[in-house]
Amino acid sequence: MGDGFIRSEIELKTLVLYILKRAGAPVDFDTMTNLVLCDGAIEYFEYVSYLNDLVKTEHIVLHDDLYTITEKGKRNLDICVDHLPASIKKKVDENTLRYLKKLKRDRLIVTEFEYEDRLYLRCAIYDDISEVFSIRIRVENEKEGRGLIKKFRKHAERIYGIVKNSLTSIASP
Repeated sequence: MGDGFIRSEIELKTLVLYILKRAGAPVDFDTMTNLVLCDGAIEYFEYVSYLNDLVKTEHIVLHDDLYTITEKGKRNLDICVDHLPASIKKKVDENTLRYLKKLKRDRLIVTEFEYEDRLYLRCAIYDDISEVFSIRIRVENEKEGRGLIKKFRKHAERIYGIVKNSLTSIASP
């Protein structure tokens, strides 16, 4: 137990509960899996079995493909958290922090199609208070728009910087 590897059922279930509590927000299966498999000794199918068991025993709930820890799960986590090696907690904390930053960024970037006489794509960046930047582009079809959405979501800050720098570098007449 002290060597930094998750070995027992209780440790693995505690790890799942620990991740969900640290995330403080619902977590999808793929993200949950990436966060849990930070320990190279964990078997995928064993993890999935224990995850499903935690749902059945109401330690976590699965709603709209998102996992959330319940009050029962939090109580049991408080009892069992000492079963987790400190090195695993540290990895989980680091990975969860990265996940939360990504989640926040994803929420602050909005893309949507607008239909008028033609098809437009609106892409926007928000901060915690209001809209920071938006651009509206006419697109030929949804396929083209989806490609632009993917690029905007990946490079939103860079696009904002390019537009802002371009506008500030233009000489006044």
